[in-house]
Amino acid sequence: MSQGRDEERNRLRALTTGARQGRSAALVIRAESGAGKSALLEQVAEEAAEVRVLRTRGVEAESDLPFAALHQLLRPLLDGLAGLPRPQEDALRVALGMAAGAAPDRFLVGLATLTLLAEHGPLLCLVDDAHWIDRASLAALVFAARRLDAEGVVLLFATRNADGDEFAAAGIAELSLRSLDDFQHDLVRAAGHQSTTSAMARAAGLTVAATLLADAGRGDEASALINQAARLGGTTPELVALRARIEFEDGAPQAAWRLLFDGGPELLVEAARVAWSTGDVDGLRRVSERLTGSTAELVRGAVDLLCGDPGRGLATIRRHVGDHTRDDTQDNTGALPVNNTSLALMSGDLATAEDSLLMLDATLRSRGSIGWLPGVLTLLAETQALGGRIGECAATATEAVRIAEDTGQRRHAHHARGVLAYHAALRGGDVQEVQEVHDDSDWGRRAQASSHLAHGRFDAALSILDRVTVRPHGLYFLPDQVEAAVRAGQEDRALLGRLGSWARASGQPWVLAAHHRCLALVAGDPEEHFDQAVRCAEVPFQQSRSRLLYGEWLRRARRKTEARRQLRAAFEHFNQAGMRVWAERARAELRAAGESTAPEANDPLAMLTPQELQIVRLASTGATNKEIAAQLFLSPKTVGHHLYRAFPKLGVANRTELANRDLFPHSR
Repeated sequence: MSQGRDEERNRLRALTTGARQGRSAALVIRAESGAGKSALLEQVAEEAAEVRVLRTRGVEAESDLPFAALHQLLRPLLDGLAGLPRPQEDALRVALGMAAGAAPDRFLVGLATLTLLAEHGPLLCLVDDAHWIDRASLAALVFAARRLDAEGVVLLFATRNADGDEFAAAGIAELSLRSLDDFQHDLVRAAGHQSTTSAMARAAGLTVAATLLADAGRGDEASALINQAARLGGTTPELVALRARIEFEDGAPQAAWRLLFDGGPELLVEAARVAWSTGDVDGLRRVSERLTGSTAELVRGAVDLLCGDPGRGLATIRRHVGDHTRDDTQDNTGALPVNNTSLALMSGDLATAEDSLLMLDATLRSRGSIGWLPGVLTLLAETQALGGRIGECAATATEAVRIAEDTGQRRHAHHARGVLAYHAALRGGDVQEVQEVHDDSDWGRRAQASSHLAHGRFDAALSILDRVTVRPHGLYFLPDQVEAAVRAGQEDRALLGRLGSWARASGQPWVLAAHHRCLALVAGDPEEHFDQAVRCAEVPFQQSRSRLLYGEWLRRARRKTEARRQLRAAFEHFNQAGMRVWAERARAELRAAGESTAPEANDPLAMLTPQELQIVRLASTGATNKEIAAQLFLSPKTVGHHLYRAFPKLGVANRTELANRDLFPHSR
């Protein structure tokens, strides 16, 4: 028996009681050797009435065998493999040696583990001596542990005290009692230890292994293998590109650019991609000087888009894009600058960009390519944010952060948090609130500028927007920059010429309408421009911004009846979209125009959490809990739990009523 552990036993007993009631939990129990970890686990197992107990134990001799511990834990449940979604079933069968095939995506194995455990709850899973668990099993179990919610599954890991291990990085709750490394896989060992293999072959093997580690966000370990490979086979372009990728992921884009720029002609396009992603105009110009032909023209076009004549830049890129366009449905999500999605975004074609990203998202999910998803989801969230669809943007960005953190992709997590800061600004958060979310990225700065603009602090907004517009997607903020400059009394700083050039080259109705709105701000007789601006409903947020300014002008012109018509429409959109500060501006103008009380418009979706919103959106299409779980990398029981909480908020009782509600008019 474990003596003197009443407090700890009570805590663990509460977890197993929760499992019987459908609640899930994960806990890491830390203690030095001999402190009674194993005895405590045994006692918990003995007391776990009406809860099935699964066990596995780390053994030092098996710590080099991928998925050995996972196989031991899941063995009693393997008869249920056929009930998993097919990609998950295939991945888990290969991982456990039950089928032949290429090494499976480790995150897909983790998802299959979660789904299998969820289908057999209530469960108590005991992982003893977790410090000896093979790396592959540990990754799968940690992945599952982070997603436990309402499955009735408790995962307990007993391990020695350690700092900075997998559990600490994953943020799993811990219990300290008083008183890992197989990931490099067989390829690394084969490359490093088989003396009969040539140095070049060993270097190639180390390079592949380093790439796998980089894919998992383990840059330090990847860098160590890169150094070994370089000593064996010399510095190759592939190794330089991998070093640069790690620098970029670690938040050092200038160092990444320098490595690529100095790495030889075959790496110049990659250098251009890094420079484009950070708005490094000088870096793009220097790369273009070393390139020739259509590739050089493309880079010069990118420079024009960032800081020159965007119409000329867009025409240049369109003229040469045929030689370089990639298929967005292939696994090259980092490709830049001319895949179909990026070309659409350069052109202001938000609908095409979103359609392409949704198709790519669906393809990656069906393949179980989880590691690629954070980049795609972040770009999708950006696209939704640019269209003013902040509810969908928040749900998408939240999922991007969650998956990026799980897969060790710090840059994507950082970037997606910036989009969430922009969401907070549009929801009405003031600058201090926005800075608490995120304040040191492009989107973080856009969030601050949007907050200043919405609150009427035009000088502060302008100082940020002058910098924001010279970045990727900066063209979308030219209307904000013009409005801030004009309203701050600094019309000479307004980038109206750049906006007009982009609008004409883009040809997108909403961009042309935004240009008319800005022309109205500087025109002696603005009415014709305002009339053109408010006609385009393609991007409702932009249309409502035009209506607000038009209504303000009409009120000052003492045409209050017409003013109220524009202001009421603007208020209704802002209010329904949850853009509180913009709604208050429109409400104040309505009152000044003689309407004492503005109509209320309640959006039931605003009451949902981002994850509930994602689940409800999929459920409204008729998708089952199992299908939704596979899409969102959750368990079916977690999906059901979120629907149970969401239905009362929406005023529906079942899926049929949900399907009959037109809650997602923008969904395609």
